[in-house]
Amino acid sequence: MPKGIWGWLLFGLMVVVGFGQTSTPEETGALQKFIALLEPCLEITVVISYKACTFPAGKYCLFYTNDPTVPPEPGSYHAFGWYSEEVGCGGLYVIVRGRYYNRCDPAKFTPGPDPWAVLPCEGWGLVIPEAFKKIGFWLNNPYAPTGAHPYTGGHYFTCTARNWDGRQHAYIYEAAYKWKETCEALGTVPIKCKRDCCTPPPKGMMYLIFWEDWCEGGDWDWNDLMVALIPCEKLSP
Repeated sequence: MPKGIWGWLLFGLMVVVGFGQTSTPEETGALQKFIALLEPCLEITVVISYKACTFPAGKYCLFYTNDPTVPPEPGSYHAFGWYSEEVGCGGLYVIVRGRYYNRCDPAKFTPGPDPWAVLPCEGWGLVIPEAFKKIGFWLNNPYAPTGAHPYTGGHYFTCTARNWDGRQHAYIYEAAYKWKETCEALGTVPIKCKRDCCTPPPKGMMYLIFWEDWCEGGDWDWNDLMVALIPCEKLSP
Protein backbone atom coordinates (compact mmCIF):
# COMPACT_ATOMS: atom_id res chain seq x y z
CA MET A 1 0.00 0.00 0.00
CA PRO A 2 1.62 3.30 -1.04
CA LYS A 3 2.64 5.64 1.77
CA GLY A 4 3.13 9.40 1.92
CA ILE A 5 1.14 12.58 2.03
CA TRP A 6 -1.21 11.52 -0.78
CA GLY A 7 -2.01 8.19 0.82
CA TRP A 8 -3.49 5.61 -1.52
CA LEU A 9 -6.28 5.10 -3.99
CA LEU A 10 -9.00 2.59 -3.08
CA PHE A 11 -12.39 2.08 -4.71
CA GLY A 12 -12.01 5.42 -6.49
CA LEU A 13 -11.46 7.25 -3.17
CA MET A 14 -8.37 9.43 -2.77
CA VAL A 15 -7.22 9.76 0.85
CA VAL A 16 -4.61 12.20 2.11
CA VAL A 17 -2.93 10.65 5.15
CA GLY A 18 -1.53 12.84 7.91
CA PHE A 19 1.87 12.23 9.43
CA GLY A 20 2.56 11.08 12.98
CA GLN A 21 -0.32 8.60 13.36
CA THR A 22 0.29 4.99 14.37
CA SER A 23 -3.15 4.06 13.03
CA THR A 24 -5.86 5.89 11.14
CA PRO A 25 -9.48 5.07 10.26
CA GLU A 26 -8.46 4.21 6.68
CA GLU A 27 -5.76 1.83 7.93
CA THR A 28 -8.22 0.02 10.23
CA GLY A 29 -10.95 0.00 7.57
CA ALA A 30 -13.36 2.18 9.57
CA LEU A 31 -13.31 4.92 6.93
CA GLN A 32 -14.24 2.54 4.11
CA LYS A 33 -17.00 0.88 6.16
CA PHE A 34 -18.59 4.19 7.09
CA ILE A 35 -18.47 5.51 3.53
CA ALA A 36 -20.20 2.32 2.38
CA LEU A 37 -22.97 2.95 4.93
CA LEU A 38 -23.41 6.52 3.65
CA GLU A 39 -23.36 5.62 -0.05
CA PRO A 40 -27.15 5.24 -0.49
CA CYS A 41 -27.48 9.06 -0.24
CA LEU A 42 -23.93 10.37 -0.60
CA GLU A 43 -21.31 10.01 -3.32
CA ILE A 44 -18.02 10.69 -1.50
CA THR A 45 -14.97 11.24 -3.69
CA VAL A 46 -12.01 13.01 -2.04
CA VAL A 47 -11.20 12.69 1.68
CA ILE A 48 -8.51 14.75 3.46
CA SER A 49 -7.35 14.93 7.07
CA TYR A 50 -8.90 17.78 9.05
CA LYS A 51 -6.23 19.40 11.19
CA ALA A 52 -8.45 21.50 13.48
CA CYS A 53 -10.48 20.15 16.41
CA THR A 54 -13.34 22.65 16.25
CA PHE A 55 -16.10 23.39 13.75
CA PRO A 56 -18.23 26.41 12.88
CA ALA A 57 -21.54 26.62 14.69
CA GLY A 58 -24.56 26.46 12.42
CA LYS A 59 -26.93 24.00 10.77
CA TYR A 60 -25.90 20.42 9.93
CA CYS A 61 -27.33 17.22 8.50
CA LEU A 62 -26.23 14.39 10.79
CA PHE A 63 -25.65 10.66 10.31
CA TYR A 64 -24.04 8.32 12.85
CA THR A 65 -23.58 4.73 13.89
CA ASN A 66 -22.26 2.97 16.96
CA ASP A 67 -19.76 0.17 16.23
CA PRO A 68 -21.33 -1.61 13.22
CA THR A 69 -19.49 -4.87 14.03
CA VAL A 70 -21.20 -5.26 17.44
CA PRO A 71 -24.76 -6.60 17.74
CA PRO A 72 -26.74 -3.46 18.59
CA GLU A 73 -28.62 -2.80 21.78
CA PRO A 74 -32.15 -1.42 21.38
CA GLY A 75 -30.69 2.08 21.71
CA SER A 76 -27.39 3.91 21.44
CA TYR A 77 -24.49 2.70 23.56
CA HIS A 78 -22.64 6.03 23.50
CA ALA A 79 -23.78 9.51 24.36
CA PHE A 80 -22.59 12.16 21.90
CA GLY A 81 -22.91 15.92 21.82
CA TRP A 82 -21.33 19.35 21.31
CA TYR A 83 -19.96 22.24 23.36
CA SER A 84 -18.62 25.73 22.62
CA GLU A 85 -14.87 26.37 22.65
CA GLU A 86 -15.36 30.16 22.76
CA VAL A 87 -18.58 31.02 24.59
CA GLY A 88 -19.48 30.29 28.21
CA CYS A 89 -17.91 27.72 30.52
CA GLY A 90 -18.08 24.50 28.53
CA GLY A 91 -21.72 23.49 28.90
CA LEU A 92 -22.32 20.08 27.31
CA TYR A 93 -25.21 19.74 24.84
CA VAL A 94 -26.53 16.25 24.04
CA ILE A 95 -27.26 15.11 20.47
CA VAL A 96 -27.39 11.31 20.91
CA ARG A 97 -28.65 9.97 24.24
CA GLY A 98 -26.76 6.81 25.23
CA ARG A 99 -27.22 4.11 27.87
CA TYR A 100 -27.52 5.16 31.52
CA TYR A 101 -27.26 3.38 34.84
CA ASN A 102 -29.51 2.80 37.84
CA ARG A 103 -28.45 5.19 40.62
CA CYS A 104 -29.17 2.54 43.26
CA ASP A 105 -27.69 -0.46 41.43
CA PRO A 106 -24.71 0.48 39.21
CA ALA A 107 -24.69 -2.98 37.60
CA LYS A 108 -28.05 -2.30 35.94
CA PHE A 109 -28.42 -0.04 32.91
CA THR A 110 -31.09 1.15 30.52
CA PRO A 111 -30.31 1.27 26.77
CA GLY A 112 -30.10 4.72 25.30
CA PRO A 113 -33.42 6.25 24.15
CA ASP A 114 -31.89 7.23 20.78
CA PRO A 115 -31.20 4.73 17.96
CA TRP A 116 -28.03 2.66 17.60
CA ALA A 117 -27.60 4.25 14.17
CA VAL A 118 -29.15 7.00 12.03
CA LEU A 119 -28.07 6.29 8.44
CA PRO A 120 -29.45 6.79 4.91
CA CYS A 121 -32.21 6.80 3.84
CA GLU A 122 -32.96 8.73 7.08
CA GLY A 123 -30.96 11.60 8.57
CA TRP A 124 -31.18 14.05 11.45
CA GLY A 125 -30.98 17.82 11.39
CA LEU A 126 -28.83 19.63 13.95
CA VAL A 127 -29.04 23.36 14.72
CA ILE A 128 -26.27 24.99 16.78
CA PRO A 129 -26.83 28.74 17.22
CA GLU A 130 -24.11 30.75 15.49
CA ALA A 131 -23.64 32.80 18.69
CA PHE A 132 -21.63 29.82 19.99
CA LYS A 133 -18.99 30.47 17.25
CA LYS A 134 -16.49 27.56 17.25
CA ILE A 135 -17.71 24.28 18.69
CA GLY A 136 -16.23 20.90 19.51
CA PHE A 137 -17.86 17.50 19.95
CA TRP A 138 -17.67 15.01 22.84
CA LEU A 139 -18.25 11.29 23.36
CA ASN A 140 -19.18 9.51 26.58
CA ASN A 141 -18.63 5.76 26.96
CA PRO A 142 -20.25 4.92 30.32
CA TYR A 143 -19.14 1.43 31.31
CA ALA A 144 -20.85 0.10 34.41
CA PRO A 145 -19.75 2.29 37.36
CA THR A 146 -18.93 -0.70 39.58
CA GLY A 147 -15.19 -0.04 39.65
CA ALA A 148 -14.42 -3.38 38.00
CA HIS A 149 -13.20 -1.92 34.69
CA PRO A 150 -12.07 1.67 35.31
CA TYR A 151 -9.98 1.94 32.11
CA THR A 152 -12.46 0.62 29.55
CA GLY A 153 -14.58 3.76 29.18
CA GLY A 154 -14.33 7.49 29.33
CA HIS A 155 -15.46 10.97 28.29
CA TYR A 156 -13.53 12.45 25.35
CA PHE A 157 -13.45 15.51 23.13
CA THR A 158 -12.46 16.35 19.56
CA CYS A 159 -9.85 18.69 21.07
CA THR A 160 -7.18 16.37 22.52
CA ALA A 161 -6.05 18.91 25.13
CA ARG A 162 -9.36 18.39 26.97
CA ASN A 163 -8.95 14.61 27.36
CA TRP A 164 -8.00 13.24 30.78
CA ASP A 165 -5.51 10.77 29.37
CA GLY A 166 -3.94 13.33 27.01
CA ARG A 167 -4.53 11.04 24.01
CA GLN A 168 -6.30 11.70 20.71
CA HIS A 169 -9.73 10.04 20.74
CA ALA A 170 -11.28 11.63 17.64
CA TYR A 171 -9.91 11.38 14.09
CA ILE A 172 -11.49 13.88 11.71
CA TYR A 173 -11.68 14.17 7.93
CA GLU A 174 -13.15 16.61 5.45
CA ALA A 175 -14.78 14.95 2.47
CA ALA A 176 -16.10 16.14 -0.86
CA TYR A 177 -19.62 14.81 -1.51
CA LYS A 178 -22.55 14.90 -3.90
CA TRP A 179 -26.03 14.51 -2.40
CA LYS A 180 -28.30 11.90 -4.01
CA GLU A 181 -31.93 12.95 -3.92
CA THR A 182 -33.09 9.33 -4.35
CA CYS A 183 -31.84 6.77 -1.85
CA GLU A 184 -30.23 3.71 -3.46
CA ALA A 185 -30.68 1.38 -0.48
CA LEU A 186 -34.06 -0.04 -1.47
CA GLY A 187 -33.46 -1.33 -4.98
CA THR A 188 -35.74 0.04 -7.67
CA VAL A 189 -38.22 1.67 -5.26
CA PRO A 190 -37.76 5.47 -5.54
CA ILE A 191 -37.30 6.60 -1.93
CA LYS A 192 -36.07 10.12 -1.22
CA CYS A 193 -33.04 10.71 0.97
CA LYS A 194 -34.71 12.15 4.07
CA ARG A 195 -33.47 14.50 6.79
CA ASP A 196 -35.39 16.55 9.31
CA CYS A 197 -35.02 20.36 9.72
CA CYS A 198 -32.03 20.62 7.36
CA THR A 199 -31.51 20.94 3.60
CA PRO A 200 -27.94 20.02 2.57
CA PRO A 201 -26.43 21.57 -0.58
CA PRO A 202 -26.34 19.27 -3.64
CA LYS A 203 -22.55 19.12 -3.32
CA GLY A 204 -19.82 20.47 -1.05
CA MET A 205 -17.54 19.53 1.84
CA MET A 206 -18.60 17.55 4.89
CA TYR A 207 -16.95 16.24 8.08
CA LEU A 208 -16.38 12.62 9.14
CA ILE A 209 -15.52 11.99 12.82
CA PHE A 210 -14.24 8.61 14.09
CA TRP A 211 -14.00 7.88 17.83
CA GLU A 212 -11.88 5.59 20.02
CA ASP A 213 -13.74 5.12 23.31
CA TRP A 214 -11.26 3.46 25.71
CA CYS A 215 -8.99 5.23 28.18
CA GLU A 216 -5.40 5.29 26.82
CA GLY A 217 -6.72 4.18 23.45
CA GLY A 218 -7.85 0.58 23.67
CA ASP A 219 -7.58 -1.11 20.28
CA TRP A 220 -7.46 2.12 18.18
CA ASP A 221 -9.95 0.72 15.68
CA TRP A 222 -11.70 4.13 15.31
CA ASN A 223 -15.14 2.57 14.79
CA ASP A 224 -16.71 2.92 18.25
CA LEU A 225 -18.87 5.83 17.07
CA MET A 226 -18.71 7.23 13.52
CA VAL A 227 -20.35 10.55 12.68
CA ALA A 228 -21.00 12.44 9.42
CA LEU A 229 -21.87 16.14 9.44
CA ILE A 230 -22.97 18.07 6.34
CA PRO A 231 -23.18 21.88 6.71
CA CYS A 232 -26.67 22.98 5.62
CA GLU A 233 -27.67 26.11 3.72
CA LYS A 234 -31.14 26.35 5.20
CA LEU A 235 -33.69 24.65 7.38
CA SER A 236 -36.22 22.35 5.80
CA PRO A 237 -39.83 23.62 5.71
